[in-house]
Amino acid sequence: MNREIYSHFHAATVRRRTNSAHAAALTHAPINWSAPTKLSQIIDLEPAQLESFAGLIPELEFLLDDISNSDNADLRRRTREAATALFLLRDGRSSKSLLDGLKQWAPELAQIAEAPGGLQALTALLEYALRVGEIPRHVLEQFFR
Repeated sequence: MNREIYSHFHAATVRRRTNSAHAAALTHAPINWSAPTKLSQIIDLEPAQLESFAGLIPELEFLLDDISNSDNADLRRRTREAATALFLLRDGRSSKSLLDGLKQWAPELAQIAEAPGGLQALTALLEYALRVGEIPRHVLEQFFR
């Protein structure tokens, strides 16, 4: 009986592979990302030394989503909520960019507000804009009236 249980357990687990893990980063810095995204790009070895270690250094890389220069069409290819949050990340620092953008994103903002739990989601998005942006609360409130 014990041998059968172990055989079943062993057969079920030995073929199992490790789940994959993916590293990703999002940046909305005012300038484009220029730093490395691969481990091999930051290891300080001469090319000949690096070549001699080929196959021994794991190649780790992360996916970089740089929205600094993404236009609204690029952002709108994502879900409505994600696109709107990314718009606020991208334009939230500048009051002019944010106010101009809010006019362009009004349909998405209205759809978010009308969805179940939407007012809470919209409140969280706008609270972020108030915290990081240069827009006084009364100006933002006036925009939504």
